Amino acid sequence: MKWSINQQDAINTRGKNILVSAAAGSGKTAVLTQRIVNILIKEKISIDSMLILTFTKSAANEMKSRIQSRLYKYLQENGKDIHIKNQIDLIGQANISTMHAFCVSLLRENFEVLDIDPNFTLGNNSVISILKDETIQEIFEEKYESQDEDFLNLVNIYSKKNDDSYLINIIYQIYTFIQSKKEPIKWLYEQAEKYNIKNINDSEYMSVMKKDIRLNIESLKSIIQNAIGLCKNANLKYEETLIQDMENLIYLEQILQKDYDLFIKEVSQLKYTKLKPIRKNEDVDMSVVEKVKNIRDYHIKKYGFEELKKHNITTSIYAKQMKDYYPVILSLCKLVEEFANRYMVAKLEKNIFDFNDLEHQTLKILNDEDCANKLKQKYKYIFYDEYQDSNEVQDTIIQKIASKDNLFFVGDVKQSIYRFRLAEPQIFIDKYELYKADENSKKIDLSENFRSSSRVIDFCNMIFEKIMTKDVAGIEYDESARLKYHKKKYKKNYEIIKNKKLTSENIKFKLYPKSSVKINILTNIEEKNKYSDYEKENDIDISDFEDEELMAELTAKQIIDMINSKKNINYRDIIILKRSLKGSVNIYSRVFKKYNIPLFIDYSQAVFEVLEVSLFIDFLKIIDNIRQDEALLAVLLSSIGKFDIDDITKIKIYDMKEKYFYNIFFKYAREVQDELSEKIAKFIKKIENYADIERYMQLDEFIDYIMTDSSYKDYIRTMPQGEMRIQNLEIINEKAREFIQNENKSLFHFLMYIDAILKNKSDDITPKSISKEQNLVRLMSIHKSKGLESRIVIINDLQKKFNMQDKNKAILLDAKYGIGSNYVDIQDDYYMPTLAKKAVLSEYESGARAEEIRILYVALTRAKNDIILNSIGKATYYKLIENIRTGFFPKGLESINNYQDFILYAIADDIRDNFSNTKLYQFNEIDIKDIILAEEEKTDLRQKFEDMLKNISLSEEEKKLIREKYTYDYEYKDYITKQVKTSVTSLAKKNIELKSKYIVEKLFDYDYHKKINDFTPEKIGTLNHLFLQHIDFKKDYTSDDLEKQLADMIKSDFITQEESEVINLKQVYNFIKSDIGKRIKKSQNIYQEESFIDSYDGTLLSGVIDLFFEEDNHLVLLDYKTDSVRKEDVKEHAKMYKEQINLYKTAINKAFDKEVKQSYIYFLSVGEIVEM
Repeated sequence: MKWSINQQDAINTRGKNILVSAAAGSGKTAVLTQRIVNILIKEKISIDSMLILTFTKSAANEMKSRIQSRLYKYLQENGKDIHIKNQIDLIGQANISTMHAFCVSLLRENFEVLDIDPNFTLGNNSVISILKDETIQEIFEEKYESQDEDFLNLVNIYSKKNDDSYLINIIYQIYTFIQSKKEPIKWLYEQAEKYNIKNINDSEYMSVMKKDIRLNIESLKSIIQNAIGLCKNANLKYEETLIQDMENLIYLEQILQKDYDLFIKEVSQLKYTKLKPIRKNEDVDMSVVEKVKNIRDYHIKKYGFEELKKHNITTSIYAKQMKDYYPVILSLCKLVEEFANRYMVAKLEKNIFDFNDLEHQTLKILNDEDCANKLKQKYKYIFYDEYQDSNEVQDTIIQKIASKDNLFFVGDVKQSIYRFRLAEPQIFIDKYELYKADENSKKIDLSENFRSSSRVIDFCNMIFEKIMTKDVAGIEYDESARLKYHKKKYKKNYEIIKNKKLTSENIKFKLYPKSSVKINILTNIEEKNKYSDYEKENDIDISDFEDEELMAELTAKQIIDMINSKKNINYRDIIILKRSLKGSVNIYSRVFKKYNIPLFIDYSQAVFEVLEVSLFIDFLKIIDNIRQDEALLAVLLSSIGKFDIDDITKIKIYDMKEKYFYNIFFKYAREVQDELSEKIAKFIKKIENYADIERYMQLDEFIDYIMTDSSYKDYIRTMPQGEMRIQNLEIINEKAREFIQNENKSLFHFLMYIDAILKNKSDDITPKSISKEQNLVRLMSIHKSKGLESRIVIINDLQKKFNMQDKNKAILLDAKYGIGSNYVDIQDDYYMPTLAKKAVLSEYESGARAEEIRILYVALTRAKNDIILNSIGKATYYKLIENIRTGFFPKGLESINNYQDFILYAIADDIRDNFSNTKLYQFNEIDIKDIILAEEEKTDLRQKFEDMLKNISLSEEEKKLIREKYTYDYEYKDYITKQVKTSVTSLAKKNIELKSKYIVEKLFDYDYHKKINDFTPEKIGTLNHLFLQHIDFKKDYTSDDLEKQLADMIKSDFITQEESEVINLKQVYNFIKSDIGKRIKKSQNIYQEESFIDSYDGTLLSGVIDLFFEEDNHLVLLDYKTDSVRKEDVKEHAKMYKEQINLYKTAINKAFDKEVKQSYIYFLSVGEIVEM
């Protein structure tokens, strides 16, 4: 093999510690393998004198295979060599492993040093989680019993009412974070001491805040300069005012350096000069006038100076908060230390370790100089792959056993994407800089790319030279970082696809030879029209449809077109990448099945979401407890139950007033004598028999037994991709075999275990892998794709915002700035970040954004030939495009929050240069019917409904009743242009214009105070409705009763403690005691949260009716709203819900023989009722 100069350098250099910075596709694994093989051949040393560390087990196995293959090849080419033959024999026992496997081996070989049992086991995540919970519960019970003052103070500060889970999670959060430190508890107390600040102005925290303010000022100055340029070009008289803005900023910048308190005083007193009015006779370009006004009012004033004014806390307040919280943080550290010690004791008692224990116990062994020296003598060479993902503990382990010149690190800091696993890329960056200057060390850059086409490489370079900067990404995409094509280059080309009328005729996504990168942005016509005068009749708003559904449909059509393009493209050539697959599995599975596209989803949780597995779990659930409607219906309609929709319909209408299906199910079996009742009885008997068998069979054997006995496994085998589905089912058995190692071995506890995996992601479930030969499209997260390559890479959902939810936690931690806690005022019920929290938060946001840039780098560099980037244009997209057109980019890199904007930022110059010719961003409508509706759904539902009725064993009178209640009056033409299913709420939302209807009631200064919970109005409404759903209106409630019910709902996991705090019990109490509440209590029958499906204007409509009740032999409908509205506006506000209320009335009239004579809306926020 021909090696590049730098590759040869990495392979052949000896006598130095080496750091290889290997860019994507640069052949690092090949280089690493060749270096090892060369050393074995030329230096005649044994492979067991090498330590070769990889990031994953599969990478270790691949490395063994590669070394073995190269050595075999050497023997074939050079004849017999006893030494090399011996090395081949030793490969299986060689120290080629993950760091954790190395630690296990070391601990078992040196167990006597720590006096541990060498037969320890690694606890899986679920077992470890249970042990953690048991330990913390014991500690909390003891603290409560002893009335420990420090502990009770922590409870008051960090826990919520009747719920310690918040404080417990903080302890877990801190404990987990410090495990990446070589001396966890020592590091923790060192960070606590930072709260004991002597001079707040000299603190590192104040330096961070000042730095952030300076960055904001610099960004604002750039915006003002841009506006001044617009004024000069258009001869506007606004320049003088803008220059005054600039001078104000320069003044603020100067005093910020000298005196922070003076800065906040001056910025609070800042006055705005109004822009001079434009006279009618002035000859100016009004579009420029509006542009400058918008920049001044929106970017300079509102999001510039007004943001600066939010810095309104004096240094004395910050100092007092830090001083007050010093003992609090110390108490918290002590509690974490106590938990860490007792948790370790609990693990040792059970003889189990977790991964963090392996590393820390290894460090303890290596603190013994004899042990460390033995390993130094043993390992002549140490190789560390994926070094960019190491942490302080792992790096310390390596340094303990290294000699002065035997280290070989390989990695790429641009691909460090495991921040959530506490990887510290700064370790790699620091070593890179150190090795530049150290004569005994050497840094080598491998930047030639052997994977991707020249066009893909040029596109990647164009993007990252703009967005991967030292300030924003922590690294500079300079000449040493740039990807270099290893062959003759082709002309650089990339293309932005504009989708006008997206139809089956013009939705073409061909991979043209000169266009191997495509950026597709689907647009919302409603938002687009805010920024364009163009509008067409009959536009369909894509906001009516789920983004996931749109993206899956679009991707499927792209794939079909590629497969049919006669370019010798196979399904296996295509990989689809998403930042996260959460919520995507079922949608992509359904859509791709519709188009007969074979799909493999590489997602740990996907195993439990695929049909064959989720259905079998439902089967297990009803064996454990048949009274579960959702699971019961799923099983009944499957090959296990063999019921059909006719059977279910007949059972359901037997008792229309009964809420729970399982009650009707049993009732029908008891009271009716026909074939269906016999079928039900047989099914119930079968489930009861399985339940009896489960009591005396081992769990994994029982699961295997019912899979076979029910013929479920045989049925699954006959499905498309049956063998892969059988492999998915086997994972349930694997989990059962793991689970029975625990003390609780029942089916009930196993189902709890499965729920914990799904709910808390508390375990790693690896889906069965596929071979390269299997002709399947692969869907996976970007993280899963690391190390892979594909001919065609589709990257979806570029518009999705980065997940920054952790910043809302009460405590954040950072390797540099330590512990950032909120300051909580219990008496006045507010919190605000301490100065330490602000510094940590700043580092958190910049670190998270830097990693997102690295994740995008990983995604783009997977492609060999073609990249397709898919995004959905939202309102912010249009604002950005409009700004780019005029050369104005108000967003700095440091404020971008999605991949789409990063890419637009990078190609802004091209947009400006080419826009007049290509009109790339002039989007029109998207024809939803070609994206959303499948061909098989475009049928006459009336005929399907009639066909169903023909096959139901009911009398003609009963069929007539059903027709009257559920008539589907669809016309094909109208049907195909609408959604298959929508909700009443979404219809109501279309009538609501978000004007000044919401009233913001500030108890504190918004600049720095926040109420302790922050939910969207929609979320608050949902939570209040959930609470009201559980109200028994026949009961006499007191305020205490409502408090108790809320506590019970928290305890039963209906809602979290945090969610409970947005439920306004006073408003609920007022509602219950109101006149309408009293009428409900006296009524004959009450119906709450009744679901329905009906037809509306050619659309299948679903909805949930809050409440209606029977009074004097007629029905009264009541819908309650949590909207913020003034009392004087309620009647006008209620009009927006008129259509929704009418739909509810129609649905109730169809389902009941009684008429809805009155209907009301009750506004909880003001206690007002409006009759509709």
